[in-house]
This record gives sequence, structure tokens and C-alpha cells, in this order.
Amino acid sequence: MSLVTVIAALFACSSSEPETSPGDGQIDASCEQQADNVLRWDCTVQAAGPVQIRWQRVAGGPELGAISIEGTEHSFTLYFLKEDTDYQFTASSADATTTGTFTTAELTGMPNIDVSGQTTMDWMLMTAACADEPTLIIVDQDADIVWYQTFEGGVGGQGGISYNWSPQGTVLAVVSETIWEIELSGEVIVQFDRGEDYDAALHHDLFKAGNGLIYAIYQDLLVNDEGDWIVDGLLVFDGEGQVADWSSAPFLDPVDDGSFEPGGPGNGDFPGAIEYTHANGVYVDDNSDAYLSLRHLDAIWKIPMYPDDPDFGLPTWQLVGTTGGQLSGDFEISASAGDVARFSGQHHANPVPEGGLALFDNLGDNSTSRGIILDLDEQSGTAEIVEVYDVGGVCHAQGGLYPLDSGNRLVTCATEQRVMEFEPGASDPVWTFDLACEGAGGSIAPRGIPVVLP
Repeated sequence: MSLVTVIAALFACSSSEPETSPGDGQIDASCEQQADNVLRWDCTVQAAGPVQIRWQRVAGGPELGAISIEGTEHSFTLYFLKEDTDYQFTASSADATTTGTFTTAELTGMPNIDVSGQTTMDWMLMTAACADEPTLIIVDQDADIVWYQTFEGGVGGQGGISYNWSPQGTVLAVVSETIWEIELSGEVIVQFDRGEDYDAALHHDLFKAGNGLIYAIYQDLLVNDEGDWIVDGLLVFDGEGQVADWSSAPFLDPVDDGSFEPGGPGNGDFPGAIEYTHANGVYVDDNSDAYLSLRHLDAIWKIPMYPDDPDFGLPTWQLVGTTGGQLSGDFEISASAGDVARFSGQHHANPVPEGGLALFDNLGDNSTSRGIILDLDEQSGTAEIVEVYDVGGVCHAQGGLYPLDSGNRLVTCATEQRVMEFEPGASDPVWTFDLACEGAGGSIAPRGIPVVLP
């Protein structure tokens, strides 16, 4: 979808009195910047009949868009603007024309961004990482921030926020035990609070599927003869609240072999328990099958996750990246790309359009972290690593790999706050995005997410 379609009529607002040609009074345009966001403006246009609106930057360049609207009154929110920029618009009807200008304010408290090369994405969502409060940003092809959302009450940087982009064109976040889904306009679609709408401890990731349901990773407790173990599950929400939950506990039998330690995101709820699975990523495909990454077990599970499915919650298969651990995989791994036929400590498993599975392999190759794509054959039980994208160092935490609409691959090294775009099979990126936080060592950017509008 083009920017013209997305922000149709959004620039019909003025910070000064417009100049109006014959037919004075038939077009009235007004706009006001949102109080808590300098890159969003709430606007209205009133006219006696159909109006066409055009807009562009005052500094010149191509027209940014044109749209025709029917009726007499329209309200909308302007977004996807750049900071400290002058814009001009023209609103025209059959017998009147109104022109005006407005200027966006300067952003403050945002990270420094450095890029090289050219991306094929229109926009990318990620965390501002070093902001004082949890903040998400969207950047355009020039790596300029054109959208942001700050969440109050959380911890600054990435540590206080999980986030994702939905196929419905909305932003998802978990901040301080609250689940948010918001429109790009800033309108809140859902707000689910722990203790009122759900009870479990959420962490790491959430996802809204094409079926309209939101899936969020939570911590559960498994007790056996070996001890108390923190394992993971998924809470399922519709637009009204929680509709289902699933736990991995019935499918696990932990053994205390000394390789696991107490702690992890759920340790506050289960003091002294040993963190066993450490789920860190969930993706739900168009068949409502979830792909759940279990970092501590070097495993990916595929699970039917539509609540009305009779097989709901029964794992279809498990792909295990290493041998000799506590899980036995359903696939034998080989590699036609790269030198290592394994993965370990992975994040962000998600299917690729041409078939197979993408993930970020944090620790499978001791010399470097890498994005990998595996060709899976569920019938024969084989998993072949067919694409490898080395990031040039070890990224111990977070990270991701997205297949892009262009066919390119988007890879994030979170601990270096770096996002890279590769052409398929290439060893060097065509685009590199670096986010820097002055005086904020240790900040990470979990993953860059391509923004594709419906």
C-alpha cells in the first residue's frame, strides 16, 4: 500500500489562516498537533461537496500525495511526518480552493541513527532503546523517524517493552504488565492489564495473527521430582479479553543435570524455580499454527493454536538445533550453506513465504551469530540450512530474521543495535542501520520489524 493511500487527506490542516479563492466559506480546514506526540496531528475538513487534497513539503520535491473525499465533514489523524519540517497543502472543490502550511516540531530524547546503503522496505518498526520511557519508533527509507509512541509507567529502553507489528496494520506492545494494541493514529484498540484481564507473568514476545487473535508468551510453573521449573505457555486474546491459554508443562519432563539455573523473566513469580524453556519468540501463521522458540532447549515447536481446533495445543513437531540435550528432535539437520549444521540459543522463528523456516541463530556457530533459513521436509524429517547471513560477531541476546516482500532478508543483531538487509544468499548487506545511545551502554534493540500496511 502506498503512502498516498495510508494517510489520505491527512495533510489538510493549517497552523495559520488559509487563503481562500472564490466560494469563500465552502472549505474549512483545521488541525491541531496531538498534545503528547509532535509527529501526529488531529485534523478536520468541512466542505459543501467533494474535495481533493494535495500536499508536499515546502522545501520542494515531488507531491507527496493526492486524495478525493466525499461528504461534508471528515476527521482524521495525520502521521508519518518528519520532524522540524514545513508542509503545505491545497484543498480544492468545484468552486473554491484553500491553501495552508504547517510545521512539525523537533523530536527530543531519540537515539542517533546511522545508515549506509539502501533498503527495499518502506518503513521499519523498532524500539528507541535508550529513551527514558519505553518508546517505539518507525523509520522511513531515509532512516528518518516518522512515527513514535511512548508508553508511560515502564522502564526506559528495551528492557521495559515487548513489541510487534500486526498484519492488520497496528502496533502491539507489552509494557509493565499491560498489553496494548494501538492504531498508527495513537487510538487504543485494546488495553489488557494483569490482575484484571489476565493473571500470568508475560515476557519477551506477542503476536497478532491473521485470525484476529493476540498470542502472548507467559511463565508457568512445572513441579516434578527433580524440582520446581519455570516453563512457558501462550495466552490467547480476542478484542474483548482472554479466550484461551496453553502451557508447555504437560509435554516436558525436566531433569536437573546442572545445566539450568534459577532466574529468568518469571523468577519474581516463582522464587527459586529453575528456568527451563525460556521461550523468546512466537509467530502464528495463516493456518493458526504457532512457531514457539524455546531458547534454553535449542528448540522450535510447531503447535496448532486456534482455540476451536480439536488439536489445539498438541505440538505437531519439534525442531532441535543441537544433539545431546533433554529434547530429541523430529528432524535431522544438515547444511548446504555455512559450515555449521546446528543452531543454539535462537530467537524469532518464523516461516518464509517460499516454505521453510527463518530464525536468528545466536550461539550455534561459536564464532558469529547469524540469520539462517532452513528447508523443512516434515515427511522425511529433514531440515537443511540453505541460507546463512553472518552478522560479524556474537549477539548473545534477542535478534531476528524477516523475509521481506522484495525477497531480501532483514537480520538484527540486537546487542549491537544493528539491522542489516541482505539480498538472498549474499554475504554482505545492501543496507545497514545502526542505532546509538549516547552514554547508555548495554542498551539493545531486540529486532527491526518491516512495516507492511494492509
